[in-house]
Amino acid sequence: MKKTAAVIILGGVLFAEPLWGQKTDKGFFEVDLNAPLPSYEELLRDYAPEPVYDRRYDFSWNIGGSFDNIFARTIGAYGSSDKRLKKKNEDILLEMILSAPPEIYPYIGPYLHTVPDMSPKILNLPGIKETKGKFPERIAPQMKDIPNLEFLSPHLYFLLMPEVWPENIKAVEWQREKKENPRTIYNAKLHERVKELVPVENFYPGNKEKSKITSADLRTIFPDENSRLTSADIKAFAKTLDAVNDFSARPGMALKLLQAGQLLDAYENGMNGFSGMNMLKDMVNPCARLVQKIRILGMETEFKSIVGTEAFDVNEWAYTCDKTVKAYRKSIMSAATAAALRKIRRKERRGILPFPDKIKKAQTLTEEAVIKMYAAPAEDVAEVIKNRSLLNEKFAGGKYMLGGQPLSLSQ
Repeated sequence: MKKTAAVIILGGVLFAEPLWGQKTDKGFFEVDLNAPLPSYEELLRDYAPEPVYDRRYDFSWNIGGSFDNIFARTIGAYGSSDKRLKKKNEDILLEMILSAPPEIYPYIGPYLHTVPDMSPKILNLPGIKETKGKFPERIAPQMKDIPNLEFLSPHLYFLLMPEVWPENIKAVEWQREKKENPRTIYNAKLHERVKELVPVENFYPGNKEKSKITSADLRTIFPDENSRLTSADIKAFAKTLDAVNDFSARPGMALKLLQAGQLLDAYENGMNGFSGMNMLKDMVNPCARLVQKIRILGMETEFKSIVGTEAFDVNEWAYTCDKTVKAYRKSIMSAATAAALRKIRRKERRGILPFPDKIKKAQTLTEEAVIKMYAAPAEDVAEVIKNRSLLNEKFAGGKYMLGGQPLSLSQ
């Protein structure tokens, strides 16, 4: 795949940004708006969680006056059974403890031994097993002189660890890199060429700028996920935001979109095997995912009437929206964010190497999602900068949210 590079300045940081060709490498985060999706009723039937016990009442103030025999038998069976029900996040907790440094075990182990029905796998771990009923030996200087400290609840033992107090940690001073400023050489030919392109008389008082129609002033015909943005596209998209926000703010709509998103995640989890990670797609492509949720709810026709006021169909609106959001994020990126993204791109991820494979996979996908959230070519960013005040106004009107999804992480 051929790629070129454009140098752009964001957040006071100068760096080269690759501009990809027509094909993009989206991988896991690709959202196919043309793929058929099951209806809400079908997803609810196949993926909605089944309750362990049917309460047979809707509200706590209307539960009847007689004790339920089925419930009595259920709790009787649980109480007389010696089998332990596995907790939902038990394996994740085990992985996190295994990845933690052993130095913190004396501060979390006593508490884990007090948690009812805690997994024996965790309680019998070397280093955790020995902490049962044991008071930590290393105490932070800030806590040493407190009387009767030995009666402190194990829930608060983490406060005894010296490392949790910032004043006990010595700041590491990194060696500063020597900056070499490039020499600036006066180029007479360059300045002559600039005067030819931008004549001085254009800036005389009273001189009116001649208006020219450029490609930026025209709408893109049949925009897709690979087409470039124009100012006209961005302005047309911005005009739809008030109506889209009103649509998302209807009574009960937030809950419907949330339920549709959970069912969509469950449906895709069964297809790609990344349990619980499909929500990252909502961060990378919030508008395309919003369209998918609306289609699942059977409200596409109504939504089309909203975005159609600016001559968008539903897919075209989603493509324009996602590209605008990514370019907007990039245009307001801070220097710290740019530096963090550069480190991720360079695979400087030493911090996740000690983690188990399950956590590594989730961490790696999250880092890739962060990169994709800011994946916008320089041309799109330049057009967004021209209209950023308009986008600031419209995004602020929706509290920087769209259908329950945050549009910018900087607000």
